Amino acid sequence: MFSCYGQKNVINFNPRYLPDKIYKKNITQMCVIQLEIQGNKEMLEEIIKNGIENPAIQTEKEREKILITTGKLSPNHTFPISGKTENIENSKLKGIAFKGFCKLGNSPIINSLDSLQLKKDIEQKLILYIEKLLRENIISQRKIKIGDSISVVSPLINYSTENLNIDLKEATIYYLQKIKGKKVFFNFTQNYITKAAINKSQFSGNGKGKGILVYDLEKQFIIYSKSSGKVELDSGNIYPDINFSIKMKFNTKEKNTIK
Repeated sequence: MFSCYGQKNVINFNPRYLPDKIYKKNITQMCVIQLEIQGNKEMLEEIIKNGIENPAIQTEKEREKILITTGKLSPNHTFPISGKTENIENSKLKGIAFKGFCKLGNSPIINSLDSLQLKKDIEQKLILYIEKLLRENIISQRKIKIGDSISVVSPLINYSTENLNIDLKEATIYYLQKIKGKKVFFNFTQNYITKAAINKSQFSGNGKGKGILVYDLEKQFIIYSKSSGKVELDSGNIYPDINFSIKMKFNTKEKNTIK
């Protein structure tokens, strides 16, 4: 289950899905995106005349409650995984059930959705979204002691509309603060690496975030996490007479129980 490796305050940090378990996930995410265009007066008036809000602000709220069941471990170290989401407000999944498999220590792979008739492209997007939600609790195994830190880079946001695309990755440093019984408490800081495109014109930016995390040694899973952050992007000198700026703020909270 867990080990101190013969050294005081050293733990095996190995969050992963295990066979023959039931996981209840409660996830809340909010992202506010503000796009502002700056330029000369005539150009801005033309933008408004064409029906473009300036600044344009969009708030994305997502909440998911997911019940996940894992099956027996096979000789090749894989096990079946299935789940169902609750049909709640601001849910992208709206009561969809899914099936797949997981190799011990790896992220789950979703094979199918048990849902009403969906177009193939929509089904694939939902599968990728579910895999993303399940993947966020998986971190490769490390030995760590109080005062140490570990670094992880992972995707955070992939947002796309007809004229705006944002790809945001986070580089997270986890700091082990304390061990209390079977619970391990981390603080973490995040640096965001961002690429964006407006009408196919590329630019980049950066940002910072912070949060807390609680890991259960016995369950080998992250049982609570909370984070917030902000990112700013600027088009710089891409256009001679106009400037785009994007500001994003986001908050995420997740609570998990395991039986």
